[in-house]
Parts: sequence; C-alpha cells; structure tokens
Amino acid sequence: MFVELQLRSKIQHSWATTVEVVGTFTKQALKASSGEEIWLDFFKYASVEFAKLENCPVDESYADVNTFEKLKRCVGTLYIHKRLDAFNVAVKTISFKKSKWAHYYLLLLDLEKRVINLQGFNKSQLEEATRIYNEDERKYRDDDNKDLVL
Repeated sequence: MFVELQLRSKIQHSWATTVEVVGTFTKQALKASSGEEIWLDFFKYASVEFAKLENCPVDESYADVNTFEKLKRCVGTLYIHKRLDAFNVAVKTISFKKSKWAHYYLLLLDLEKRVINLQGFNKSQLEEATRIYNEDERKYRDDDNKDLVL
C-alpha cells in the first residue's frame, strides 16, 4: 500500500488549501500549474512571499524581482479579498444548508452584492442542473463579479 505523507507549516497548508479551493471555484487545474496566468502568478508570488516569511530559501530567479509588489497587483486585479471571502462563505453555506436529498449544487457567488445563491438538485436532476448551469454561464460570462460553480 502506498501512503503519501505531507509535512507542512500552517502557512504552507493555507496556501495549498487555497490553491485547491480557488481551482475548484474557478474551474482551473491550478495544482497542475494550468490555468489563467494571473491566478498562477498570484500563487507563485504568494509562495515566494510565504517562503520569505518562514526564512526558507527562495529560487534564484526571483532575486531581482519585487514579488511583493507583483503580488499586490495580482491581489488588486483579482479582487482576492472579495473572492476568498465569498469562497469561504460559500463552503460554509453549503456545509450549513446541505440538504439530505440534494446531490448537486449550483452556486452563484455575486461578489459585488456579497450574496450567494445556492440551488440543490437530486441525483436524477443532473441534466437540468447542467442545463441551468450552461445558461447561467453564458449569461454571466463577461461579469467579473459573478462566479458560478456546479
């Protein structure tokens, strides 16, 4: 039997957890270094800054790069605080409002209004959930204040 053991500091764990949550909500394979460049940059610069906080060695390629300023730009461009707050609330909402019959959830995060719309579907309603998701995806495609997840 193969076993994976990960030893992480609290900072490293929060970084890794955030990569997974953001990857899930934004539908990107960030863990595999695949996705929108701005998100990849955010996590790259955050990891460098976290390494500095923990007095760990930093890759030489960042010696002449002001990663803190680059990270600040990513934070502003991505509305990181709003998004991560919304993702956190969304996870708590799903956990709190989870119904026994729902197998799928359609989650619409409105970052501007700071509202979460949660709609549950049972196992037999996957086609309907997918249809509604596709309609909403088209409707909110160009709206940076909306994140939609099925």
